[in-house]
Amino acid sequence: IPEAEELEENVPFTQYIPYVKVCFRYIHNNPNSAGLVDNPEEWYYSSAPDYAGVRNENICNYALTERLLGITRLGKASRPPRR
Repeated sequence: IPEAEELEENVPFTQYIPYVKVCFRYIHNNPNSAGLVDNPEEWYYSSAPDYAGVRNENICNYALTERLLGITRLGKASRPPRR
């Protein structure tokens, strides 16, 4: 896993996609790992509810995430997460 200062400008971003996916999942799972919620999508201050399809705040660029990382949104928002 590269440190920020180790990233080279002339290396294609695609080389780092596996690492970025790990970061994406790690960040979304942090509140759950810390015992603050039972499920990542319950954490109001995260985009996890948006990607889980339980909220639609329009703050996420789903198309870009899918194109760059292959991570897709699970569904359409039908209920807000618990606060």
